[in-house]
Parts: sequence; structure tokens; C-alpha cells
Amino acid sequence: MQSIGTIKRGDTFSFTAEIKDSVTSEALTGAASKLKCYGRHYLTNQLITELTVIEKTSGIYLFSADSTADWEVGIEILFDVEYTSDGMTSSSETFSVNVEEDITHE
Repeated sequence: MQSIGTIKRGDTFSFTAEIKDSVTSEALTGAASKLKCYGRHYLTNQLITELTVIEKTSGIYLFSADSTADWEVGIEILFDVEYTSDGMTSSSETFSVNVEEDITHE
């Protein structure tokens, strides 16, 4: 499992990823509705967030959380990206992010 770093609670959480077909290695286009990405608490498996998925350009997708304001400080959140098509499902490698307290906030 790979860590993608930390996020401070209340900050915007988003990332982009190039998604390729696992058989042909070609860019997977028009698949936003077939992609899911959930974030779950490392220890309890509790659902923390379901990310919104938008295709930015051909095969490049933006994954973003609506808000991180309620994310618990000090936890590690696990994610993976799941693709489902024609009854087949595949998932990416699991990755994680740690949540820290934001110092400058309202």
C-alpha cells in the first residue's frame, strides 16, 4: 500500500489519475460513470467519503471529495479505484492519506 501523503482537515481533497484498460493498456475514455472511489477508515472500515469522478481529458479523471471538514484528525483513510463494466469488476492498488489538523481555519 502506498501513501499519497497528508491532508489537513477542511482543505480540498482531489487528485487526477490516468485510467487505462487492463487488457489493452489504452486510455479508458468515457468511463466516469463506471468508476468508483471510496475512502474508508484504516481500522474500522467505516465509510468516510465517496469521491466524485469527472473525466477531464481523454482517459484522465479527476477524483474529488465534497468536503473534508468532518474528517477525523489523526486517522489514515484507505482508497482504491474500482472499475465495473459488462459484469466484470477490477480495482486499483490500495493507497492511503493521513488527516492532520488545520492550523489556519475559521
